[in-house]
Amino acid sequence: MITAEKCRIRATECKTFASSIDIPTQRSLEQSIMALNWEALADQIDDDASQARLVALFAGLFQRPLAA
Repeated sequence: MITAEKCRIRATECKTFASSIDIPTQRSLEQSIMALNWEALADQIDDDASQARLVALFAGLFQRPLAA
C-alpha cells in the first residue's frame, strides 16, 4: 500500500530529476508536475488518516455507556 512517506519520496525524486540539466525542458516540466501530484497525494493520504482517527475516536466515545 502506498503511504504518504513513499509519496513524498517519489516527489523528491521527481524534483531532483526535474532539476537535472541533462533532460529537455518539456520533460523537466512533466517531472515538476508529477512532483506536485505526488505531494498532493501524500497530503490526501494524511488527511484521510486524520479523518479516520477522528471517526474512530468519536465512535469510541459514543459506544461507551454513560456514567450514572
